[in-house]
Amino acid sequence: MVNNPYFYSNQSVASSAQITDSSDNPHTGLIKALSVGLTGSYAIRAENNFVITHPSASTVSVGTGVVFRDGIKQATTTAVTGVTIVSTSPTAGSTYALIVVQANNTVVVRVTNTTNSVPAYILGDIPIALVLYTNNASTTEVQFLTTNKANNGLDLGYADGSSEYVSSGTITGTSAAVILESENDVTVKLGGTAATDVFAVTDSADQVQLSVTGAGAVALASGGTITIGSATIDENELEILDGATLSTTELNILDGVSGVTTAQINNLNDVTGDIQAQISASYSRSGGNITGNVDIETAATSATAGKIALGVDLDTTTAIGNGQTGNNKGIVVDLNATGDVNGNGATVSHAGTVNNTGIEIDVVGSTGGTQKNVGLDIAVSGADTNYAAIFNGGNVGIGNSAPSATLHIQSSSASDPQLLIESSDSGGSAAPDVVFLRDSTSPADGDDLSHLKFMGKNQEANSGPIATFTYADIFTEIQTVLKDSENGKLHIRTAKAGAMDKRISLDASSTTFNEDSKDIDLRVEGNGDQELLVCSASNDNIGIGVTPTAQHTSKLTVEGSIMLRDRGAATADLSEYGQIWTKQAVPNQLYFTNFAGNDIRLDEEVFIISLSDEATNLTAATGKASFHLPFAMTLTGVKATVNTAPTGRTIVVDINEAGNTILTTKLSIDIGEFTSTTAATAAVIGGAGPALANDALLTFDIDHIGSSAAGKGLKVTLYGYRT
Repeated sequence: MVNNPYFYSNQSVASSAQITDSSDNPHTGLIKALSVGLTGSYAIRAENNFVITHPSASTVSVGTGVVFRDGIKQATTTAVTGVTIVSTSPTAGSTYALIVVQANNTVVVRVTNTTNSVPAYILGDIPIALVLYTNNASTTEVQFLTTNKANNGLDLGYADGSSEYVSSGTITGTSAAVILESENDVTVKLGGTAATDVFAVTDSADQVQLSVTGAGAVALASGGTITIGSATIDENELEILDGATLSTTELNILDGVSGVTTAQINNLNDVTGDIQAQISASYSRSGGNITGNVDIETAATSATAGKIALGVDLDTTTAIGNGQTGNNKGIVVDLNATGDVNGNGATVSHAGTVNNTGIEIDVVGSTGGTQKNVGLDIAVSGADTNYAAIFNGGNVGIGNSAPSATLHIQSSSASDPQLLIESSDSGGSAAPDVVFLRDSTSPADGDDLSHLKFMGKNQEANSGPIATFTYADIFTEIQTVLKDSENGKLHIRTAKAGAMDKRISLDASSTTFNEDSKDIDLRVEGNGDQELLVCSASNDNIGIGVTPTAQHTSKLTVEGSIMLRDRGAATADLSEYGQIWTKQAVPNQLYFTNFAGNDIRLDEEVFIISLSDEATNLTAATGKASFHLPFAMTLTGVKATVNTAPTGRTIVVDINEAGNTILTTKLSIDIGEFTSTTAATAAVIGGAGPALANDALLTFDIDHIGSSAAGKGLKVTLYGYRT
């Protein structure tokens, strides 16, 4: 029987590697029922749904019921009756009937005449039950594959900082409504910001009654109304929302009575939109804000200053405040002028004549002059030539009347900073930040990011300054622009002979000094040592504690001692290179290792003393040789050799210091051997050794020689280090 592909097998036909419905009895059905249920497709077994009866021993009937497919309730299924399970009941074994809702939402009892087999599932099946008939229908068993779930509510949540589930809200259905409950805000997020991206509320005929677009447009269907309290606002009255002019009648929506009185206007504490009305001379708003364009026409003899702000078209035919005439004021704040004021956006405590100014604020008003066509003029001492800030043609000048940059700060102060950025945060996490952003839509490797330039004047010989010149800068650029692999580069540069040279360069992989390879030295000073480290570019050498490096021809010159940390062994050999290193020992040992890996000890002292000539047979005697040590040393090893091996008896040698032996086990050369290295009993240093003083007298004795052949050419070798 072919295995069903909709249970996510990667094989399209049955094979020996797949479990089929007929081979694993009912167990595959349980798993497949679980698989279907996880998709939101399941049958409800509650009360009288899908009641199974047996009209006879070999038939089955199924009542009506409800199923969900992909989480959506389907039509109530019809009943089936008297379905024959088997044409001939088996005398042994079992047979099965599979009850499912098919893809067309009809109930079917699927049967097979094959003993011990389960009928196959088909794509779209929702399982209800598995019926088992055993031993000629003497036993009938039913395994329901349904759920007692009777509703389809949904809980929405997230994992908090401790990875525990936290509920944000629920969606549930009742007989009266669909209820959305939220612990927080409810946000409907559109796919974009275009007018074609729409959140809409429709009626049962799919007609849009209320919509909000990604472009911010809100639309109410024709004939629709909005009720606020007991007042109803229709679509015409809602012109207030899109900036259209409202008539006096339309303002009735704000309080529900005809006509607009001063008292009614006083209720406009917070209104957005355009308002046109007649206001008496005594009108004064009690609070709130009016945002938008307010057209106020008065015939009053005076007006209270500072009551209406932002976007006011103030037309007067008589004096306002201190008997002055004002026309077309964008903003009027505390008007207290002593001269003519015409066509100003805003004026605060003005002194003098000003025409066509957006905003002018004189901190100390006195006798000022005349300014025309100025966006923002802030004078700090009353005279219009002393500018704290001025907007001119898109540039901002602070202390400068003709700014030549987007922001131009000019000051003659030698003590105070010209730019101070301060943070008052007390938490310790935030500090003043200066950000340089290159907001390119097509960034590329090598793009410049910013230059922080330090400029001054240059001059020809004794002739005074002639031009502005960049003497140093900090220059940054993009090294790699690819997302998640971004690399940046920063250079600190200074001028040398009229050109900018990179002194320090930092990128993703290195910090480089003198990247332009110019004749620029690197010098590090210590506490009193002005030449602690000097890298001489002109001589291509390095000096440590050396002054000057020019007198040295080696790549590295050190004035003072060098300390080497001891280690167990040399590092890996490298062709054409040698190593000087200190080996871990007590005391440590100095080695040179050549490129072939040969370790050569450099701090070892070696003495070879001859106790005979090369041709004469040895004779036993004391004082065969003696000498005074040239320095104090610690003896680490002794060795004896001959050019003719002894026979019949072992050669034995003793070494004495001031008449006392320095060997607790004496040197010996075994019969037939040429060196003590191979002796059966090795020499042991002790007694008066191994520490030997400077100028100590060492004497050498031959205690025994060979009995058949005495041996010839005896020499003793001493190994040690200076102390």
